[in-house]
Amino acid sequence: MKKTLWLALMMSVSTMLGYAQNPVKKESLEFVITKGHKKSVNSLDYHPSGQYIVTAGQDLSLKIWDMALQQEFRTLYGHKQTIKKVCYSPDGQYIASVDRHQTILWKHPEGTIVKKIKTRDGTALFTADSKQLLVQGVTTTSGFSGNLALYNTATGQFVKEYKKINLAESGASLHPNNRWLFNNYKWLDLETGEDRGTLKANDKPAFWTLSAVSKTHFAAHNHGSGQINVWQLPNLQKNLYTIQLPDKQMVKKMLYTSDGKYLVVGTDPYRFLVYAVANGKLLKSITLPNYYNVGFQVDPKQTKLVQQGALNDFVISPDNRSILANAQVIAVGGKATLVGIQSTIGVRLIDIKNGQEQSVFGGTYSEVARFSVSKNEKQLVTMQYGRINGVQVWNLRKGEIEAFIPIQASKEVYANDEIVAVYEAATREIIGYALPELKEQFKLKMPGSDYPTKVYISDNNQVLAYQTYQQVGGKYAQYLKCWNISGGTTPKLIKQVKLAGQLEQVKITPGGKYALLRLYLSSPKGWSRVVQSIELATNKTVMNYPIVNQSDYLLGFRSTENSVLVVKQVNKPDKGGFFVHLLKVNYTNGQVTDSLVTDYELVNDAQFSSDGRYLVTGSGGYGQAQNIHFDVAVWDWKTKKQICLLRGHNADLKQVWFGPKGKKIYSLDNNSVVKIWDFEKCRLNNTLISLQEKDYLILNAENYYKTSKNNIYNIAFRYQGKLRPFGQFDLRFNRPDLVIKALGGSKITQRMYHRAWKKRLQRAGVIEAQLTGVLHLPEVTILNKRSLPVATTQRSINISLKAQDTQVALQRLQVFANGVPVYTQALTGNQFSKTLKIPLSLGVNQVSVVVSNAKGLKSLKESLRVECKASAKKPDLYVLAIGVSEYTNVERNLKFAVKDANNLTDALKNAKNYGKIVIKKILNKEASKTNILRTAEFLAQTAVDDQVIIYISCHGLLDADLNYYLATTDVDFENPANNGLPYEAIEQMLEKVPARRRLIMIDACHSGELDKSEIEVANQADKQENLTITFKGGTKLIKPKAGLKNSFDYMKALFNDVSNQSGATIISAAAGYEFALESKEWNNGVFTYAVLKGLQVDTQDNADINNDGKVSVSELKEYVIAKVVDLTNGQQVPTTRRENQSVEVVLFEPKK
Repeated sequence: MKKTLWLALMMSVSTMLGYAQNPVKKESLEFVITKGHKKSVNSLDYHPSGQYIVTAGQDLSLKIWDMALQQEFRTLYGHKQTIKKVCYSPDGQYIASVDRHQTILWKHPEGTIVKKIKTRDGTALFTADSKQLLVQGVTTTSGFSGNLALYNTATGQFVKEYKKINLAESGASLHPNNRWLFNNYKWLDLETGEDRGTLKANDKPAFWTLSAVSKTHFAAHNHGSGQINVWQLPNLQKNLYTIQLPDKQMVKKMLYTSDGKYLVVGTDPYRFLVYAVANGKLLKSITLPNYYNVGFQVDPKQTKLVQQGALNDFVISPDNRSILANAQVIAVGGKATLVGIQSTIGVRLIDIKNGQEQSVFGGTYSEVARFSVSKNEKQLVTMQYGRINGVQVWNLRKGEIEAFIPIQASKEVYANDEIVAVYEAATREIIGYALPELKEQFKLKMPGSDYPTKVYISDNNQVLAYQTYQQVGGKYAQYLKCWNISGGTTPKLIKQVKLAGQLEQVKITPGGKYALLRLYLSSPKGWSRVVQSIELATNKTVMNYPIVNQSDYLLGFRSTENSVLVVKQVNKPDKGGFFVHLLKVNYTNGQVTDSLVTDYELVNDAQFSSDGRYLVTGSGGYGQAQNIHFDVAVWDWKTKKQICLLRGHNADLKQVWFGPKGKKIYSLDNNSVVKIWDFEKCRLNNTLISLQEKDYLILNAENYYKTSKNNIYNIAFRYQGKLRPFGQFDLRFNRPDLVIKALGGSKITQRMYHRAWKKRLQRAGVIEAQLTGVLHLPEVTILNKRSLPVATTQRSINISLKAQDTQVALQRLQVFANGVPVYTQALTGNQFSKTLKIPLSLGVNQVSVVVSNAKGLKSLKESLRVECKASAKKPDLYVLAIGVSEYTNVERNLKFAVKDANNLTDALKNAKNYGKIVIKKILNKEASKTNILRTAEFLAQTAVDDQVIIYISCHGLLDADLNYYLATTDVDFENPANNGLPYEAIEQMLEKVPARRRLIMIDACHSGELDKSEIEVANQADKQENLTITFKGGTKLIKPKAGLKNSFDYMKALFNDVSNQSGATIISAAAGYEFALESKEWNNGVFTYAVLKGLQVDTQDNADINNDGKVSVSELKEYVIAKVVDLTNGQQVPTTRRENQSVEVVLFEPKK
């Protein structure tokens, strides 16, 4: 019989042991997720070791990146204005970043601030010995514009000022001797203070806007002339030669390679010119596509890449092999009728030798525009924009996103504690969904040419308002339209108000009687702002309250009276800048009845508690030159005292929400991070990060987390100065039970999740005490990690390894590529060194090395990432299909097993995404254990990029000890160890197989993973109603033990399979305690029937979930599980016994 394993991803004991046993102290491990910059990269630099890069974004943040994994290492906040330059010190221990008014000196890699230096424009230059930093410093004697100043790098202390010398913003260069500064057309000797005069080119004074210097040469470029003059040092009275640039291109930067042999000139758009320093000859011109003003039509079944933006900065790698430049890549694609735009903001790597782009990496832009919390505080709704835009509904008791409503690219979404309103651009409707069931409550068809913006729903859920434009007399005018949404499914128009100016904010008062508008007005005297209150019943304007600043926002209502909070920024020069006063304004007459004085520069949102006693505020601080505050603060409104300060956000607060029960506070920042706070204890409970669609990450205050299983690609851990990939510490910190406890979930759920985690430890052979102590571990290092390319056209790389254990003998070395074992060696002694040649798959390869000792303890993984960009050819498909319908014991014959194997192989022959398709079938009497193992040897002929599919349809059997066997034709059904094929033998078939794309499908009873401690022998199988079926299994019937089933099932559902030793994804027809079914109604085994349906891409019902005309392994898995459950009314549930999520693999693309 065939049974389903409806448990998800399991881990082998040996690998999980390595992840668990690590010398980690709780406070030393930090969780990192790669989200990237929100705005384009202005400046960047390489760490001198090549291990890191640093980028400065227009979003006012700095990001340090690990080059081996191409993931974020650390994000630094501290700037208030656009960062113009960032650079590493030559020794790599410091970072300097410059904005218009300050230079910040940071310690690397800790990210701590050494000193904030008051500067004025200019740049930053480290001396060659890294001991000092040159900036345009504003001192007590320099005046407003500053002078060239010298600071001690280690302490940030002022050293020296060069009066009446200004450091040029873009044209200054410091010679490696630390003496010669080429600046503002002059040659200065910093040691003596001597002005050595103006440089000459072609017997004329030389003026430049950009420059570069090496030990032996100086180059200067003037935008006006379109030329580069080069001098050989120290002779600066006569230039060595002049380079005439082609086409007078806009030069952005010039750099010498570290060996001084080449001068690289970067121009906009993306073009790099490489000149020989010896003679000024142009050796190479590298032009990269930037696709300015590209027009394109979006086909939802296609993904189109559009790169945009200008060349802002570039640097040369320390080994002189690559150019690193800023990049912004927009991927446009879709899902069915939905169109999504995914923007990757980061860097691009270009190979200097061949001029090819090696890699583009960074974060993928996504944004949470706002959120809401249901009245019972069991649901939280986030409005997210990214690859696919939509509304995410979080279940805060279960700790997951339970629903996702996809929408068009419009951001016109609003939600309060009862209703989510979504504008569907395709149908031009605003649809209201009631929380928590998401039942459709109303549908508002846009009248005329209305396009709604600034959608708002009153707190009493009676009025919906939006702004729109209408053409009147040949001109467009702004209108506010208000609709009654309380009278049924079809809203009715209450009022249409022509707006006197540009609408910046709209709010409807809690009772729905007034519309409050924040308007930007034009008059003969200029522009001004006003808060206008309109009585909807009479259309009468009852208040015009003047405001001054752009950041003077409308905030929350105090429901107990007719008042609204209005921000007023007050300039206090004696105290260092602007401070926010919160004014309580009566919106019926404009009278200020109360106020709260804060020490914050910006307050972006505020909300009263339901009883009006407390006020929560969310602050920001990028607007003015004073301290940055990203605080959530709670105030006693009667006393005006701050009673709770909540810190933990790293960006401006966007929204705050007082929980209806008054016990919790919710907040959202500009990094799209939502935090839940315990107001009574004044502390953090949870952090919520929404990713794509239903993918998420939830942390508690101690950084224990719960995450969706698909979300592993951008997760890493920072430990002991290194970035470690996902899985390294997952066993310890992936704790859904602790996350649910912090969320306030039920104790039953907490216990179940805790039991699942304990089961995971048991399966890994780890005791809980080992996770909290400090253990001695072996160590392994990739010695040439920093010199390996991030991208290559070669089909292999050589890695030099060193392993050691000072206390215990080494036992085994393992190397994995994208989760697939590629090399294993037994070890002896305490040290080991070797250079290995690792074949590369086309695309991204994550190579990981781990070593274990004689005690079974494993090292931390040493990992790197390299992209193979060799010329591509179609991979080959190798299929081993086994179908057994006829048995020596004829009473056990099946009807459809052979047909299953034949039907599947016939379907796979229709795939066009493979070059050669090689199929070996073993059917009926040929299916002996010996013949199966011998035939499987043909898989050794595969290449690295090929796809292997092993398919088996037969009986699945359990012996007396509940070990699992697949029924060969001559198996002993009473003792399946006789001639039966052990499950372990299937994975062993792949041990010497080069192909890394591996899929195993088993259509047999009990084929899912079984936990022997959680099942018991049953008297009989459950009756299968409404189906004429055959079971594909033996005589032993089993079921989960009462009360224990969920710990094993939950474990597999909650945790990723980070210990998959074969690297294969294994989809099983039924759980370890379930039967697999075949029936005339399907004319196949139900599992195989679902697989065949899934591959029929030309029909409506198929596994092409994202509608791109292809079926990936993950799509097939998701489809088959849902289809079988539907067909069998839940009596059979397929599962994944193992799952490799390292790379997404396209399994099938039909020929037609």
